[in-house]
Amino acid sequence: MNPPIQKLGAIGLSLLGVWAILQAVSQLAFYLPVILTEESDYLGWEQVFSPVVHALLGGALISGRTGLAKSLFPQDVEVELDTTPPIAEFLVALLGVWLAVT
Repeated sequence: MNPPIQKLGAIGLSLLGVWAILQAVSQLAFYLPVILTEESDYLGWEQVFSPVVHALLGGALISGRTGLAKSLFPQDVEVELDTTPPIAEFLVALLGVWLAVT
């Protein structure tokens, strides 16, 4: 049976994968009319391949969530929820700022 921290990790990875897929869908919804109207001055490689990369990344995160959660959070490690290292707090804050900006 998986420890609770692995289950939470798998849920977090699934949510990140769903977010990446939704990002790909929103990018396609924005760029598809531009592609169909052939206004190619606005399009670059990033606009074409970014939805594909987001969809592949999201699918990989969702499909490999349990294995990745097991490797990130091993069973024999005791995790205290009251104490977190400062680098973890910094990385979570940095991720939050990045998500807010994008």
